Amino acid sequence: MMIETKQMMSITQLQKELTKTVRNLSGSGETVFVLKNNNVEAVLMSYNEYERLKEIEKLYKRKS
Repeated sequence: MMIETKQMMSITQLQKELTKTVRNLSGSGETVFVLKNNNVEAVLMSYNEYERLKEIEKLYKRKS
């Protein structure tokens, strides 16, 4: 999976900009990949995107 540089954020940067980052995620629906020692350690997404993915998962499980 290709991750754009603008979607990456170090843990240190996230700590400094948490409120701003959460506000941006809520409005844009984009995803932020959180880096620790240059490795992706976590993914932040809006709650709406999370709910959408959970619904897709339920549909997938029903068809299996």
